Formats: sequence, structure tokens, C-alpha cells
Amino acid sequence: MNKSKLFKISIVISLLSIFLVSALPGSNKEIITLTGADFQPTGECSFNNSGTSLTTIPVSIGGCSNFIAPLQLPDGVTIEKITFYWKDSSVEHQAYLDLDSSNLNGSRTILISVPTNGYEDEPSSSYADVSITVDNEQYGYFLAIQMPSTEAVVIYGVQIEYSTPYLMFLPFIRNSGFF
Repeated sequence: MNKSKLFKISIVISLLSIFLVSALPGSNKEIITLTGADFQPTGECSFNNSGTSLTTIPVSIGGCSNFIAPLQLPDGVTIEKITFYWKDSSVEHQAYLDLDSSNLNGSRTILISVPTNGYEDEPSSSYADVSITVDNEQYGYFLAIQMPSTEAVVIYGVQIEYSTPYLMFLPFIRNSGFF
């Protein structure tokens, strides 16, 4: 082999080792955060959205209880944790955050549901550890919140932790012009 070919191979091996190290558990985590401003009602109704929090008013006077927000993540990433930030002043009611997928024929699947877990009259959170691989070729993804018809529940936002597999970088190396 000539020196030029060996040099190119050493560069590719160096790049691969960098990407492989970044693919080790815990080292390639990404986070996306959605606030109350990202959620919209599913129908005509009244609600309070300050940008930092989302509350509803009683359905009996025109309030709503269902909100959605699109979730745009790169194809092939793995969702690992969903954390739901809220305040729940009601002993009797809970809100639920669902991560949903939808195929192009309108079929909806709830992938995971995270509830407010009881009476917490101060900002709190609940979470779910998951392992869901995003497949943008077949599905679209969105978050749905079902709230009780009371002002007792306040939604602050959602954080989604996901990881990127190192194989996503291989097309860069393959198309780099080295080979």
C-alpha cells in the first residue's frame, strides 16, 4: 500500500474511534425540552398558556382537557427517558402525558403514558425510562396531554432524553471521498 492510502485509512480509523467512544452508554445523550407554549388544544376551547405553564379551565365553562405537541427527532435515535414537569393541587385528579406514534393511515398508538403521581402542591415531576427507536419512515410522533377539567393541575413541560447510534455517522465516512 502506498503512503496516501495508509494515511486515509488511519484518518478513517481515527474518526471511527471518536464516533465509537461517543456511542458508549451515557456519552451520546441529547435532550429536547418542550414547555407549555409548545402544546395546543385539540379543539375550540379556553385555556391558559403563559409560555412557561399550561392550565385549563373547567370544561363546563368552555375549557378543554386535551393538548398535543409535535415531536421532531432524527430517524434512528433511541428515546430513553421522558420526564413530565407539573404541579397537581388535586387529590382526586391526575393529568397524563402520552408519547404517541401515528402512521400515515391515521392510526394512533400510545407508546408510553406518564401520569402526575398524586397530590403535590408544588412543582414536581414524574418520569418513565423507555427504549423506543424513532422510525420516521413509517411514523410521525407527538406528545398528548390529558388534563382534568379543573385548574388544579399545572403543566410546566416535558424533557425527552435520547441517544444517537454511532452508525448514523457512517454515511459521512462512506461519502467523504476517501475511498
